[in-house]
Amino acid sequence: NFNHALVSFPIISPFYTLTNFLAQHFFNVGMRMDLFILSDFGLKTVVADYSLSQKIILTIISTVVSITQVLSPAYTHIKTKAGVMKEFKHSMIYLLIPTALFLSLSFIPAPLYKLIFTSKFIDTPLFSAHLGIVYSLFCLGQVFMLFLLYTFRKPSYLLMSNIAFFLVVTAACYKLIPIYKGSGAIIAIGLGFVTVIALQAVGFVKEYRK
Repeated sequence: NFNHALVSFPIISPFYTLTNFLAQHFFNVGMRMDLFILSDFGLKTVVADYSLSQKIILTIISTVVSITQVLSPAYTHIKTKAGVMKEFKHSMIYLLIPTALFLSLSFIPAPLYKLIFTSKFIDTPLFSAHLGIVYSLFCLGQVFMLFLLYTFRKPSYLLMSNIAFFLVVTAACYKLIPIYKGSGAIIAIGLGFVTVIALQAVGFVKEYRK
């Protein structure tokens, strides 16, 4: 999510680098907690179907990372509120591409999934469709991350929000997976994304007003 080159910075302080590193770590681990906890509960069949759906999601995430890497240099040169709003709109247009890919997973017919992955993975179509909806939130939320990291240069917001993401996903998984199994893990990830996006949006508004 946050593996971007730190470009066009005259000086990168150790605090900035370390904070960003920790933020990346909490987010990346948080994104894996759903599968870890599913495995912890011994849901072998669910884990197989869910992990295959995750591979589909990770393929699209690579598109998101590519787009944000291309966009990130422009964020380092923004100095005015007008520039912020211009880049916000510009980035949202580009991020609609992977967002559409995530949402398209809901419209792929189940027989096509079975044709590609065989009927052995019964719940993969359902998990993929629901994960696609959840990860579309993640995709659009990248705009706030880019501003906080490259324009406002405040990785502390990312660290705080990503710790919250990790805690929410972990707690929700342990609460919901015993009840809803794979769907519980998806709900947990969704709650985590809503939390991290809300916190980063608050940070964005606060810094924008300055």
